[in-house]
Amino acid sequence: MASKNTGGVIKELSAGWQRYQAERHSQASKKYRELSEGQSPKVLFVTCADSRIEPSVIFQTDPGELFVARNPGNLVPPLGALLGGASASLEYALTALEVSDVIVCGHSNCGAMKGVLNPDAVKAMPGVAHWLQFALPALSIQLPFRRSTSPAQKIELLAKQNAVCQLQNLATYPVVAKRLAEGVLRLHAWYYDIPSGAITCFDNGTRQFEPLTQATAASRSDYERVHLKASR
Repeated sequence: MASKNTGGVIKELSAGWQRYQAERHSQASKKYRELSEGQSPKVLFVTCADSRIEPSVIFQTDPGELFVARNPGNLVPPLGALLGGASASLEYALTALEVSDVIVCGHSNCGAMKGVLNPDAVKAMPGVAHWLQFALPALSIQLPFRRSTSPAQKIELLAKQNAVCQLQNLATYPVVAKRLAEGVLRLHAWYYDIPSGAITCFDNGTRQFEPLTQATAASRSDYERVHLKASR
């Protein structure tokens, strides 16, 4: 049975669509006609399904500029572990769209990372619990936490390490390994802080997450170090 609030939510969506039609779509009709023929994004952006993370708003991109793959915890299972949306999005982005960059972006206060830290919290959600197994390598790298580490800091450390670990998983796919070897693909691990809006990126040189404008992209030339523990 639908909740009593459903009607109000749908009305809000309908009103938003009408504003979009009047204020945006109609003013960029040429652009949308071009997009109707196909897409040519340069970036595959792998991020969390969390409703607070909206890549097109964060990066001020237009439709067609980012190929976005979302799932709880921004996870990419290693080759052969689980065929599904994450692996299909990756293969399509690299094979059909030939993107030049893959960005895995974690975020603050991530519910998926909370579930990894506290498995009892997801016991009633077996699908979620099974999915989060692909974040366990990041947890094993971060443990043990210092006694002074707060719950919020644990989530941040785990979310950052998890983003880095997904780069290792990405490289297990032949299509990724091939393009890395050819020097036509770059891999990046990013972290988005919701309250401040800040973005930091994993730097292979410093082993730390640096501000976006100062970060060094995680490229194939030093990929073999990507999976190592990120600095606390």
